[in-house]
Amino acid sequence: ATALTFADEAQRLLTQADAARGEARQALSTAFVNTVQEALASDPACHAAHFLWGEAFLKRVVVSPASNSNEEVYKSAIQHFRRAAGNGGGVKAHCFISDGLAQLPNGLKNNRVVLDKLVVEYPGSPDIRLKLGINAVQQGELDLAEREMKEAVRLFRSGVPSFDPATQALHVGNALENLCKLAFVRAGDLSANG
Repeated sequence: ATALTFADEAQRLLTQADAARGEARQALSTAFVNTVQEALASDPACHAAHFLWGEAFLKRVVVSPASNSNEEVYKSAIQHFRRAAGNGGGVKAHCFISDGLAQLPNGLKNNRVVLDKLVVEYPGSPDIRLKLGINAVQQGELDLAEREMKEAVRLFRSGVPSFDPATQALHVGNALENLCKLAFVRAGDLSANG
């Protein structure tokens, strides 16, 4: 079996473990860990396997041995998402790194540094434009936020090759919702973190 075959099986186990409780969750978690390790034994650079490790920490399917605090969970997840990104995980891995950083102390500023680099590296990514816009709102940079969110809407509307029409519509709607929130922030009717 190839690393991707193991990764596909690990994805299935992660989905089941996330929905399970008690002993069933523990058994599925163990099976997930074994399967991801098989994927990485087959190909240590398998970005799908590293990505799944990160997701498993965020979903608490796998618990950090150091601590189960939120900070340690996000740090463990980010570590795996960085490995995924370094091995060809692309925009998706970088977006998860960004989401994780935002949850850590000084997260807004640290996340902004990452997003500023990513928007140069992936100028056509609507996801990164939207994340940069949301970050800008949280830091009070409303003109930048509006510019990036409008660009995200434009890019989502122009189509992302991997999206079917329903997924595209969902993402356009989400971006437009964030633009509406921004309008309320400008009007003083909503906090920047609301």
